[in-house]
Amino acid sequence: MTALLDALGQAPPAAAYALLATAVLAESVLLVGAFVPTLTLLLTAGALARTEQLGLLTVIAVAACAAMVGDFLAHRTGCLLGDRLRTSRLARRIPAGAWRRAEALMAGHGGRAVFCSRFVPVLRTLTPHVAGATRVPYQRIAPYSAVATPLWAAAEAGAGFTAASAQRALTLAGPALTAVLATALAAIVLVRAVSRLRLRRHRAIIPTMLEIPGYAHGPLVEGSAYLDQPLFWPVHLGSCLRGEEAQRAAFGADWDAAMDLYRALSAAHEWPVFEVTLRSGHTLYIVYRNLDGDPGVDYLINHPTWSTAETLAVDDGHFMGPGMAWHELLNTAAQPTPDGETHISARLLLLFPTLGDTQLSDDAVATLTTALAARTQIEEPAEVAKMLLSAQGQWEPADWHSAAGSWINDGRHSHRNPHNAFALPAERLREISAALNDDKSPTAAPTRAGSARGTGG
Repeated sequence: MTALLDALGQAPPAAAYALLATAVLAESVLLVGAFVPTLTLLLTAGALARTEQLGLLTVIAVAACAAMVGDFLAHRTGCLLGDRLRTSRLARRIPAGAWRRAEALMAGHGGRAVFCSRFVPVLRTLTPHVAGATRVPYQRIAPYSAVATPLWAAAEAGAGFTAASAQRALTLAGPALTAVLATALAAIVLVRAVSRLRLRRHRAIIPTMLEIPGYAHGPLVEGSAYLDQPLFWPVHLGSCLRGEEAQRAAFGADWDAAMDLYRALSAAHEWPVFEVTLRSGHTLYIVYRNLDGDPGVDYLINHPTWSTAETLAVDDGHFMGPGMAWHELLNTAAQPTPDGETHISARLLLLFPTLGDTQLSDDAVATLTTALAARTQIEEPAEVAKMLLSAQGQWEPADWHSAAGSWINDGRHSHRNPHNAFALPAERLREISAALNDDKSPTAAPTRAGSARGTGG
C-alpha cells in the first residue's frame, strides 16, 4: 500500500489520474477488489489536490467515472456467470457473510442497493455482481450508480482535501479509514436491527409467508382471494389499458372502488402472490412487488429442481418483456391444475400482461372477450379486449420463432431474446418453452398463422 501511495504522490498529474482510475476500476473485480485501498488513495489524492498537485474536481470525476465503469463490468460479469457466481474459484474466497449481505441488500432494496453499497467496502464490489447474476437489468441499477459514484468520490476525496495537507495525508489516512469503517459497520448493524424489528412486526400481523426460491424481496402472501373480485381484473390489466377511453371502458363508474382495491394490492406490508401451476411441474408466480420507490409486478417461473426462480417479465417503470407468445398464453391457460380443474379465464387474464406478439390467432379477440365476460363486470368486454390486444403491455410486440428447441423473440427488453445480454441461458429457454407449450417440442405449438396485433374477432 505504501508503494502505491508513494507512486501516487510522486507521479505527474496524468499518471496519477491514470493510477487512481485503475485502482478504482480494479475494485470491481471479485476478490481483488477487497484488497484495493481506494479510500486511502482518494484521501491522498484529495490531500494532493489541496497543494494543487492535482485538481480536486478532476480527481472526483476520474474516480466517479471509473467506479461507474466498474459497476457496469461487475454487472456484466454477474450476468455471464449467473448461478455460478458464488461457486467460482475466486468467489469462494470471499466470506459467505459478505455474499449474504450483498444478496440481502439487492433483494430488499433493488437498484437502491447499488447506491447504499457504494459507501461500504467489499459490498460495493459484490452488489453489482449479484444484480447481474439475479437478472436485474443494468438499466435499473444504472441511475443509482450514476448518483452514488460522484457522491462517494466527492466525500472521500473531499475529506482528504479538507483534513490534511500533502505532508499529513498519509498520517491521517489510517484514522480516517478506521472512522469510515466504524461508521459503515454501525450503519450495517442498525439496518439489520431495523430489518429484524420490521420482520417480527410482519410475522405478528401475518401468520405465514410464502417463499419463492431466490426471491427474497418482501412479505409474500397468498393473493387468490382477490381473484373472485370483478374489479381486480381491470386493476391487474391496468398497464395494458392505455388512454382515458380504455380506462373508462374497463372501470366505468367504479373508478373510486378500483383505486381502493389498487391501494390494498399495493400495501407495503403484504405483497400478493398468484400461482399458476403447469403440467410439467413448473410454477408461474405473479408477484405484486410493493417495494417503496420501486413498485411493480414480477412474472416468475420456477421448478422444484431449480435453485432460483427465473424472471419471465417485469411490469413496472423499468419494464422487461415480453415473456410469452400468444400461443403460449393459450396453452398455459388451458393446462389443468393439479386437482384436475381448469380455470382458463383466470389464468389467461393473470398472465396476459406478459404478452407481446405481432401475430395473433383469428379468434384472439373472441377468446379474450370470453375471459373478460366470465371474470369482470365490464359492459363492453369485446371493445376492451380489442384495446388490450392492441396495447399488449408496455413493450413493443415481438416476432416469435422456434430455434434450437426454444421459442424465442426479437424483443429488445425480453429475457427470451438470446441476443440480449440479460437473456436467460439456452437450457432454461428450452425448458421454459416446453413447459409453456405443454410439450417438449416447439413444433407442437399451434400454427403461427393468423391476423396481426389487435385484429380479429
